[in-house]
Amino acid sequence: MKNFNDIKSIWTENEPGPVISAQSLRKRKKGQLSFLQKKYSLSAIGLIGFTMFVLGFAFFRDRGFIYELSYTALFLIAGCSLIMVLVNLHNVFLLSKIHETLAPKEYLTRWYLFYTYRLRFFRFYSPALFLILCVSFSLYLPEILGYYPTAYYKAGFVLFIIIVFIGYHMLGKRSILEEKIRLNELNNTIRMLFEE
Repeated sequence: MKNFNDIKSIWTENEPGPVISAQSLRKRKKGQLSFLQKKYSLSAIGLIGFTMFVLGFAFFRDRGFIYELSYTALFLIAGCSLIMVLVNLHNVFLLSKIHETLAPKEYLTRWYLFYTYRLRFFRFYSPALFLILCVSFSLYLPEILGYYPTAYYKAGFVLFIIIVFIGYHMLGKRSILEEKIRLNELNNTIRMLFEE
C-alpha cells in the first residue's frame, strides 16, 4: 500500500505540461507518410509538365518531322508519362487514407494495401512501361539520326541499345530488386502483426 501511496503522491503533485497548439503539432509532423505524399505529388506535377513539353514539341514544332513515326513515338512517350501521373496520384490517394487516428489493424491494413500495390507495380506495370518507352525511343531515334550518314545511324542505334541494356539490366534491375525485397519484408512484417 505504501508503494501505491508513493505513486499517488507523484501523480497528484505532477503539474500539467505546457499546452501544445495544433499548429505546432502540424509543423512537427515530418514523418514518412507526409514525405511519401509530397514525393508522389511533386513527381505527378513534374510528369504533367514533361507531358505538356513533349506534346508541345510534337504539335508546335516549326518544321515537320522527317519520319511520321516520330509523332507516334512522342505520343507513346506522353502516354507513358500520363500513366505514371495516374500511378502517382493513385499512390497519393492510397497514402491519404492512412492516418494515425485509425485503429491499429486498419492502419496496418492500409499500409499493407499500399505496399502490395507498389509490388504489383514493380512486377507488372514497370516492365510494360519500360518496353513501351524503349519502343517509342527506338521509333524516335531515326528522327535524331536521320540527318547523318547511314554508318552514324547504325552506330547511334547500337549505342542506344547498349545504354538501354546498361540502364535497365544492370542498374535498374538491382534497384528494383532491392525495392521488391524491402516491400516484401514490410508486407511479411505486417502479415505477422495481423496474425498476433
